[in-house]
Amino acid sequence: MVKKLQNPYEVITLDSDDIITVGDIKKAIGDLKAVTLCVRTKTGEYGRGGYFFSIVVKNDKIEIQTFDGQPLTPDSETDYSLMSINDFAEFINHVSGREYSEKMFELCVNHLNFKSD
Repeated sequence: MVKKLQNPYEVITLDSDDIITVGDIKKAIGDLKAVTLCVRTKTGEYGRGGYFFSIVVKNDKIEIQTFDGQPLTPDSETDYSLMSINDFAEFINHVSGREYSEKMFELCVNHLNFKSD
């Protein structure tokens, strides 16, 4: 059965054809402590989708969450969903196909791609 989810945070769109930088992320989220960042290319239909990242800012870290507001790796001994903003920028660029990262590839393959509903 398909479970319909309601995005828990305000959606902020970041349109760019370039590598996403820490500055881009900081500018997009501003002072918000929880947001869904939609990263997409500059061109295309207004209502198009993109790569969605639901995040919560916790001190100097970014926690990546599922669409239902849960950390990506809540049952893990190490919370792989909590990362620095520099790592988060690298993560966005890797998963959106902007720039390959061996570090983020390993993170995704070994820890993040095992979420089950």
